Amino acid sequence: PKVQPCFAFAGRLQTTKGIYTLLNAFKLLIRKERLSSHPNLLIAGGSQDSVDPLNQLPRSEKLRTALKGIEHRVKFIGPQSQQQLAKLFNNAVATIVPSYYESSGMVAAEAQACGSPVIASKVGGLQDVVKHELTGLHVKHKNPAQLAEAMTILLHNPSYAKALGQRAAVYAQQEFNWSVLAYKMANLYKGAYYEEKIVLAGD
Repeated sequence: PKVQPCFAFAGRLQTTKGIYTLLNAFKLLIRKERLSSHPNLLIAGGSQDSVDPLNQLPRSEKLRTALKGIEHRVKFIGPQSQQQLAKLFNNAVATIVPSYYESSGMVAAEAQACGSPVIASKVGGLQDVVKHELTGLHVKHKNPAQLAEAMTILLHNPSYAKALGQRAAVYAQQEFNWSVLAYKMANLYKGAYYEEKIVLAGD
C-alpha cells in the first residue's frame, strides 16, 4: 500500500509553540487536498498524561476543539525518544516549527540533521537555523494561510522537498554544535524539561 505523506511537529503543546497556527494551517491544507494526496500530521511532545494513548488525541479541550474535522488525519504521539524522533523527522515531508518566538531552534536543527526540510516561523534563532529556500522555508508566524501554502509546495514537489532535506543534512553537520545540542535534546525528550522555567532557560 502507498505510504501516506505526513508532516511532523515536535515540541510542547502550547500556543507560543504555534500548535494552533499549525492545526489551522493543516485544516486549510486538508480542505484543498480533499481528493488528492491525503496528508497526515504527527505531533510529538507534551507530557505523558497530556495525550490519550488509545485514540492518540490530546486531553486538552482547547486542542480537541481546534482539531474538529481533522481528527482522522492528526495523531498526537506524546513524548518520544531521540531515536523515535529521528525516525519521525526522517519520514516526514517536512518538519514544522511554527513558534511565535524561539531562541535556539533546537528542533529545527535536529530535524535538518535527519535530512528533513523545515518550515519555520521567521522569528529569533529560527531565521539562522533554517536557511530559506536552501534547507527549508520561512513563513510569517501566526499566519496559517502562509504555512498551509508552504506545506502545499513541499507536498506537491517531492524532488524539491528532497533537495532541501539533503542540503539541510549537510548544513546541519557543518553548522551546529552537536555536543551541546545532543545534551539539550536528550534532556528535552527525557522529560527533564517539563518544568516550564527549565524549558524556557534551555530552549
